[in-house]
Amino acid sequence: MSEKRGMFFSILSLALITFLGNGFLWEYKKIGVDTERLSIEKGKNELEKEKLDLDRLRVRQEKETSEIALQKQRTEQGLFFLEKDKHRIELERLEMEKQRNILEFEKHSMEKIKEAMALREKKNELLVKIIELSDEYIKMTQSRGILERIIDKKDEITEINKKVRMLMVRLDSYKNEFKNIEYSLAKIENRDPETINLNFFPPEPPRSLRIIGD
Repeated sequence: MSEKRGMFFSILSLALITFLGNGFLWEYKKIGVDTERLSIEKGKNELEKEKLDLDRLRVRQEKETSEIALQKQRTEQGLFFLEKDKHRIELERLEMEKQRNILEFEKHSMEKIKEAMALREKKNELLVKIIELSDEYIKMTQSRGILERIIDKKDEITEINKKVRMLMVRLDSYKNEFKNIEYSLAKIENRDPETINLNFFPPEPPRSLRIIGD
């Protein structure tokens, strides 16, 4: 009886130990599972956090990209307007250059007209002097012809000849100056010089004319 009781308690103790061992093992496994689950949850949370961080980074990068694109667009617009202003300024400069050239041409033309008018005025003055000297020459030669018929007028004739020579020198000088002015005037007016006859007096009559009688 005592042996049966001892065996019973042994079996009961073994069963209790087995039960408690299984319980402890189950709890241990449960703790391990919970720990693994918590680890998985933690990893999942970390992944979610990293995903959120990545999303925030992506949003920030997209925002920065948009800002860069907007800044680039503004820069391109600014460059476009700068190029447009540059083109407009260049057109204005060309127009001003054109107007300046027109003014320079008009100024040059006015100067040429002014110079031509001054040369024409001087040319007309010389022409008047040439005509006056030619008239004076005719009068002197006529006076000399009258005096040559008088025997005792030799000194007067010599004086007239002297004046005639001086007058011819002046007349030739005026004629040369007149031709030079005409050449300059023709050059300004872009034409050929005119050939103008400046001999306004008739040829002298023959001297020492004698009548031979029969």
